[in-house]
Amino acid sequence: MRRYIIRKFIWILIVILLVSPSFAQIYGAFASTGPYVSPDVRALGMGNAFCAFEGEIVGLFFNPASIAKLSNSQFNITYGYSPLSLENFGFGTSMYFSSYDLTFAVPDFGLWSSGVLFASLSPSEDLGVLYKENQLGYIMAKSLDFIGIKGVSLGVSLKRYWVDLPSPYRAEGWGLDLGILLRLFSSFKLGFSAQNLLSNIDWYNGESNTKEALSTNFKFGIAYQSKKLNVAFDLDFPSLYPHVGMEYSFDPILFRLGWNIDSPTIGFGFRSPDGKWRIDYALLYSLGIGGVSHKVGMLMNF
Repeated sequence: MRRYIIRKFIWILIVILLVSPSFAQIYGAFASTGPYVSPDVRALGMGNAFCAFEGEIVGLFFNPASIAKLSNSQFNITYGYSPLSLENFGFGTSMYFSSYDLTFAVPDFGLWSSGVLFASLSPSEDLGVLYKENQLGYIMAKSLDFIGIKGVSLGVSLKRYWVDLPSPYRAEGWGLDLGILLRLFSSFKLGFSAQNLLSNIDWYNGESNTKEALSTNFKFGIAYQSKKLNVAFDLDFPSLYPHVGMEYSFDPILFRLGWNIDSPTIGFGFRSPDGKWRIDYALLYSLGIGGVSHKVGMLMNF
């Protein structure tokens, strides 16, 4: 009986969201920032302060220009639990949302660096209600070194959004990110990105469409990158959400600490001796709604 009530609640919640669909902006896979948005393990461990990092596939979630100077091809897979549970809606049981992300990128072989991403978020338990948010993206990035402008990289990301829902409901839309990365010195970088520019989701309830404009997020970031120590700070606009993080290498162990908007984060990584792969884990303790979010992942270099 209790499980039946929970299923009914989830169904009612989805119907409400279809009428006034703000879920995607607050908790969902389409959001570009927020207390519970954690698209990558390494970044989460560093408080999601990653707008000014370059040279690793992780950065494409925060600034598409970050992959302009990849030194090799990379593949990254992550899986995690978000802290949103039914307890937030007055129920005495937990039901976490799970997410997974797949990314692949290749360096610039003469045209530009390219990357693809797939991300999905859904309830972690089968409650008899279909709801899954998905996005598929293609990223292009290019350093302007080839025209004599040193230390400047540009990037663009085009994303396709869709939601798996019970028939006849459906939702789909597009997203656009733009980014620029400036190398001030060999170790200091500045990053700027605009996320979800002119982006929207069309929700269909079987009779009519409701268009939701996704909130555009502007990021500014500064980072210090070295072999042993990485330190970064990001600030989102207009929300003024802060992100702070650091990473220190006790090779082959990597230790990370961060602050993501209103919550502390911690992370660890283990890198293979030849640098061909890395395993990562990150934890966020939510001071906003309580609970712990876990994320694990593996990165491979080719």
